[in-house]
Amino acid sequence: HENDDDTPWSCKQLGERTPAQEAPEETIDAGHVDCSNPGEGCGSSKCCKVAGMACFEKTEYWADCMETCTPGVHENDDGKPWTCKELGERTPSQEATESSYEDCSNPGDGCGSTKCCKVPGMACFEKT
Repeated sequence: HENDDDTPWSCKQLGERTPAQEAPEETIDAGHVDCSNPGEGCGSSKCCKVAGMACFEKTEYWADCMETCTPGVHENDDGKPWTCKELGERTPSQEATESSYEDCSNPGDGCGSTKCCKVPGMACFEKT
């Protein structure tokens, strides 16, 4: 380990790993694995995998994941109007997820007290 004295590491993980930055169409947490991608229809799942999206109803037979929805006929659609009733809860945005790590430690600052890391994909480990 860089800038390390000769004290061995126990490698005991302290706290949760900060989620890695992911492509926009990826799930942002394990709680959204069974949710829908845009274009798949979300009438059954009532949730979306993509950060910042919500499931919006078009008719009683179709709903899809979108960031926003305006009631009425949508351009490049089949001409049937959307009700835009939001089904379920909006998937948290990546920014909301990242802001929850503001009080975590930067690399090299020591994370024994915060037990978390600001940098996506990193985790805090204990050194003995």
